[in-house]
Order: sequence, then C-alpha cells, then structure tokens
Amino acid sequence: LILISSARDFTGDVDGAREAANSALRAIATLPGRDSVAYAKGLAQLSAEEEEQGEYSAARKHSEQAAATVRQRAANPRVQARLIGYVGNICFRIGDFACALRNFEDSYALLEKMPGIDAQSLFSKLNNIAATQMSMGDAVAARGSAQSALKTGQQALGAEHPRLADTYHNLAQIQLMLRDPDGANANYTRAYDLRRKALNEENPTLAIFVEGLAHTQLFMRRYEAAQLLFEHALAL
Repeated sequence: LILISSARDFTGDVDGAREAANSALRAIATLPGRDSVAYAKGLAQLSAEEEEQGEYSAARKHSEQAAATVRQRAANPRVQARLIGYVGNICFRIGDFACALRNFEDSYALLEKMPGIDAQSLFSKLNNIAATQMSMGDAVAARGSAQSALKTGQQALGAEHPRLADTYHNLAQIQLMLRDPDGANANYTRAYDLRRKALNEENPTLAIFVEGLAHTQLFMRRYEAAQLLFEHALAL
C-alpha cells in the first residue's frame, strides 16, 4: 500500500496517493503496537501527501511522529536520516528555521557516521544546512557549510556537474550578505555557466542566476549593467 501511494504520487494522483497511505496506516495499526518502523514509513508517506496538499500542520505532526518512532526503534541510520531530514524539509518550508536546522544537522550526523556512505547524500544535507543558516541570517556559518557542500559535491560528482550550480548560487548569495560582491559575481557566473552547459542559453531556469548577477551589479552601483541583466532575466 505504501508503494502504491508512492506510485500514485509520482503519477500526479494526489487523492489516490493519500487514500493508499491512509489504508496502509490502517493495515499496520492492526499489528501489535504502533511503534514499528513500517508504521513510521506509513506516517511519513501520509505526511508527504499532506504537504502536497498544503496541510502543513498535519504534515509536520505526522513527520515528527515518524522520526520519533524510528529513533526510538533504533532503525537503520539511513532510514532515520531520511525521515529526520524530511521533518527539516517541512520546517524549512513553513519558515521554522530553528527546527529545520536542528533536523538537518541530526540527519547529517547520522549519515556521516555510516561506513561507506555516498558523498552525494552528505552533499545534499550540507546544502540544506547552508540554505537554512542563510535564511536565519547567519552568513558566516552558512558560508562554511556551503564551502563544505561544494568540496563534498566536487568529490562526489566532479567539478563540472550541473548540480553544483545551486551550491555556487548559495555561496554567491552568502557573499553578498557578507558584502563581498566580487566573490558573489564569480560564483553567480560559475553557477550560470554550469547550468547553461547542461541546458541551453534560452532555458528559463537560468533566470535565477542572471538575476543574481544583476543584483551583484546593482550592489556595485553598476546600474546600466544591472538593468541589462534584469531585462535578460525577465526575457528568460
């Protein structure tokens, strides 16, 4: 039932996905106890459907219950990290950045201790941590996390992988917060180049990087250059 819920979610059948998730929970509830890892996974799937429908209070409640259960049951660290990280995602989305940071850091700590953990998982969590610290206004901590994410991502993916574009973008935003426009400009440019190589010069997703370059030029009081870049971003 949980797998059916996931499959329906992927195909866009949100109502059907939620119905299957609820059916899974009812089925699991007939088993002895409600503290099983299987029940936690069902709660997490239900939470995902609730988040999809904008029911964030319910989504947070069920995701936190799921995370607490796998912690209590000392489940596989990867499962714990995934469900704890999901709580962080919901908290970030609703603007509770302290909750998001706590759960992202706990998730990262679990993954970091796992023998043979793939660096891509650590890369994703470090990006989450950096984005949260940036949202909290802690630019110095965010810069350290983003730099760690970039180093880990380069090792895991290679220096030219387009997924690194978002990390360079985060670094650029942080450098503007720290009043380092030259560093920001270099990282916005690097982010744009990586994403452009993977797509094409007219792809609308490039607009966010062009807009970043425009803000950097504006910060440096290069108004004509900023205007041209803003116009380019709008055109995309």
